Amino acid sequence: MANKHEVLNVFDRNPQLSSSEIAERVGCKPEYVRATLQRNGRTLHRSPGNASPLQLRETAKSLRDKAAVLEARADAIEAPDA
Repeated sequence: MANKHEVLNVFDRNPQLSSSEIAERVGCKPEYVRATLQRNGRTLHRSPGNASPLQLRETAKSLRDKAAVLEARADAIEAPDA
């Protein structure tokens, strides 16, 4: 389990990381990262405009998957009854 010093060290060196990314690096839960940062006066500065490439790829994949489901539903509605 990560300790607060590991979390703070990773955050201070990489302030652009999300709580999930920090948690993955140090081996804990994102909730622990957020609580530790808050207790120690650190603030996550994340917005969609500065998402990591990994987050952007994951979001793009999720949107493609959702689009495929919606297209299949539309095709089913448009298909004539056989």
